[in-house]
Amino acid sequence: MLIEAFDPAPPLTDQAAGFWGLSVPADTRPGSTHVIAPDGCIALISQRGARGELRPALIGPRAEAFPLTVSPGDRIWAVRFWPDAGGAILGRDPGALAGHFVSPLGEPAWAAAMLKALGSSANAASARSVFESHLAAPAAASAPVDPAVRAAVQALVLTHGELSIADVATGVGLSLRQLERRFLAAVGLNPVQYARVRKMRGELTPLLGTRITWPDIAADLDRARP
Repeated sequence: MLIEAFDPAPPLTDQAAGFWGLSVPADTRPGSTHVIAPDGCIALISQRGARGELRPALIGPRAEAFPLTVSPGDRIWAVRFWPDAGGAILGRDPGALAGHFVSPLGEPAWAAAMLKALGSSANAASARSVFESHLAAPAAASAPVDPAVRAAVQALVLTHGELSIADVATGVGLSLRQLERRFLAAVGLNPVQYARVRKMRGELTPLLGTRITWPDIAADLDRARP
């Protein structure tokens, strides 16, 4: 199944890491699964069946792949939040959501309304409009991200989880214990778990056997995307 991915507009990029969608082919066997790779993010998913039935859902932060059950003709749209921003924009404790699949999703009301509206989106342009119109207000009202945690997330993304957590802590100006506490509170996973996620997703070959240090990646933090 071919995934169609597209980026959020600049006002949303502190919270939304990306949007994606896919159409399940008509010849797909009922009860098949689309495997969503682990990324440490909270995701909201609108899944509309061929007969119009809507299945709005939330996938909590996880360190393992998630098998989403699909049926022929399903249309799916989803938003991935930055690992350290999803809990804040949803007003939920990310730790309480870790590893969970919530469906149907009814709260918060804006998220339920967005997922319902996405059920009528036939293409990426329409879906983008729905995402951005519904996310604008909660994103503006959301608490600002913790800059040290965001920098730690970006560092682990850029190094595919190969930078030591102690070096990450030093680089963002925190003790190891402070980083662990603040990272877990914001992301719902601890730094070691998130590093493992990035190792599973990253291209490891260029990094194996290489000692990576904070100065090697600090200048590139702004371009990191989970």
